[in-house]
Amino acid sequence: DKAWAIASRETTELKSHHMNWDHIYGTDPRTEESYFTTWPIPLYTSKQDLKQSCNLRQMKKHIFGKTKGPIIVLAIHLCGTLSI
Repeated sequence: DKAWAIASRETTELKSHHMNWDHIYGTDPRTEESYFTTWPIPLYTSKQDLKQSCNLRQMKKHIFGKTKGPIIVLAIHLCGTLSI
């Protein structure tokens, strides 16, 4: 979905048309800790077009190939596109 910004180190700020990541990567106002670092299971967001084989190869290289142990993939169908 175009509303998701691409998650990368180069993404320093969201544009006005992007969805806000504060509920995933923001800070808990009670503890001043990042939500992301306090969850028992890490949650990574990734915008991928599964119709393109190059994206599948990149997911294998950058996500599945760098992870030890089990992975849970959540795919969501938004606006005619399957989002993971």
